[in-house]
Amino acid sequence: MLAVHYRFTQGGGMTSSPKDTKREVIAVSATAFAQFGCPHCGSRVGHAVKADANGSLWLCAGGTCARTFIILRDGVSTSTIMIEGVFPVLSPHPRFGQPSHVS
Repeated sequence: MLAVHYRFTQGGGMTSSPKDTKREVIAVSATAFAQFGCPHCGSRVGHAVKADANGSLWLCAGGTCARTFIILRDGVSTSTIMIEGVFPVLSPHPRFGQPSHVS
C-alpha cells in the first residue's frame, strides 16, 4: 500500500496525489512520535489540523515534508478521525530506531 500524501490548499481544503490508487494513512502512537517524529521524515515540527480525545491529524512542517499522519493517544489502536472513509489503525513506526529531529 502507498502512504497517503495530503497537501493543504490556500482555501483550507485537502488534496491528495491522484497517482495513489490504494491509500493507507499512517497512524503512530504518541510515544513513537516523541521518539521517532514524523513517519515520513523524522521531524517533530508541525501542528494538529484536527484533534479529538483519541488523537490528532498532524501536518508535518519539517523541511519540505508537509505530509499528514495520525498521532494516537497511547493505548488507542484505532483513530476516531475518518480519512477518506477509513479510520486509520495503529501501525509500527516506519522510522523505528532512527531518532527524531527538530527541523
